[in-house]
Amino acid sequence: ASVSVADGVPLDFIYRDTRVARDGEATFVPAHTTRVGAGYLETLGTRLLAGRTIDANDREGAERVVLLSEPLARELFPGGDPIGKRVAFALPESERQTYTVVGVTADLVSTQMGNPRPQLFVSLAQHPASSVLVIARGAPGDPSVRRAFDNATVDALRQISGQADGGQPV
Repeated sequence: ASVSVADGVPLDFIYRDTRVARDGEATFVPAHTTRVGAGYLETLGTRLLAGRTIDANDREGAERVVLLSEPLARELFPGGDPIGKRVAFALPESERQTYTVVGVTADLVSTQMGNPRPQLFVSLAQHPASSVLVIARGAPGDPSVRRAFDNATVDALRQISGQADGGQPV
């Protein structure tokens, strides 16, 4: 039904926190950060509450964008709409950078099961990761899911590297 890539998924128990603040504010808060490709929220089945999701236009050279989870949006913008506002944070090994908030997601479980945790999502194309996960969603019990997943993976590798062929291990 859908496929995406990211450097993490909910409950992966990988520490990817960064500190984030409203642009111009001095008070930073920690937020679990995930680098995501187009279709990530849809593939996981996570609701978008406001704005838009990360898409193919959010690539290197384009305006840097971010999605905030509902708990993080409430913490940074209490009583206000964060869409179109700017936040500042630094990803590991990067300088402090400013991003435009384009969407707010429903709360989703990350590494603290059952506890709302501030999270943010940035474009994987704007911030490449050294390793990613390919995530796919299909109908339960559908035998074609494995074949479709294999084909989608090979196609994605072709697009990324221009060198992938059906015989390469993934």
